[in-house]
Amino acid sequence: MDRELRLRLMQEGLDVDSALDRFMDNEEMYCRFLLKFFEDANYGRLQEAFSQKNAKECFEAAHALKGVILNLGMDRLAGEIKPIVEIFRSGTCEGADKGLEQFNESFRQLRDHLMTLLA
Repeated sequence: MDRELRLRLMQEGLDVDSALDRFMDNEEMYCRFLLKFFEDANYGRLQEAFSQKNAKECFEAAHALKGVILNLGMDRLAGEIKPIVEIFRSGTCEGADKGLEQFNESFRQLRDHLMTLLA
């Protein structure tokens, strides 16, 4: 990974160094997993569960997403999903609307930027 790509990833809110530690410094694998993340079924599962106001399913999907997000070093995105997970953990969907809306926008922006950077 060249210095420019590393800096661009960091500008997107990724903690590249800690993520690479988890990926045993395998930069190619890390980049593959960054792109693969956006195919994670839990994102769609969260959207569907939220549309049905199923707090239990929302919690499970959001919690799984949070784990992957943290492993990939997506610190900015992690900061947005953590409070949403806690709302769902409490057994309700009330109060998650705005946070989930912001998370969805950030998710889409990060996906678009990473697709461009890593293409």
